Amino acid sequence: MSKEERDETYADEYKQLLKGVVNKPDLPIVFNVNIGHAMPRCIILFGVNAVVNTKEQSICFDD
Repeated sequence: MSKEERDETYADEYKQLLKGVVNKPDLPIVFNVNIGHAMPRCIILFGVNAVVNTKEQSICFDD
């Protein structure tokens, strides 16, 4: 991962690109979540239900 990716130099550009490609203003987009290869690591299993709370900026998973 380059320094620019780590320090979010291009974060605003990435967000604008995502909004343009997805083109669903009511759909929340989870951005810059450390999952898998990034530190700190978080593993999300396939098929696990999750609730994304955009106001509290939290993600809760069913166990």
